[in-house]
Amino acid sequence: MIFLIRKKPYISATTSVMNPDSQEAIGRRKEFYNSKSVDDFLKKHGVPKSEHAMRSLIAMGLGKSDVDRELAEILEHVYFQVHAQQINIRDKANGKLIVSIRK
Repeated sequence: MIFLIRKKPYISATTSVMNPDSQEAIGRRKEFYNSKSVDDFLKKHGVPKSEHAMRSLIAMGLGKSDVDRELAEILEHVYFQVHAQQINIRDKANGKLIVSIRK
């Protein structure tokens, strides 16, 4: 018996105009996560654990009800590290610490 496996064509996960690894995208993430509204949101609600929670964090930080898909892809390109007394936010592009928020 022979099984044929069809491979799907490679489609990039990020179809946005701006590359999430570019310096401009890194600067946008740094500016966004250093804002007071994001700081307050993370202290109150904790780290977002779902895509919906991440979208509401982005909407709250931007002060908009509707979030653009491109901008969301750029701002979601981070790691959250939760410790007993703080939340660290690191950039996935370069691994550098963007901000450390005290709980």
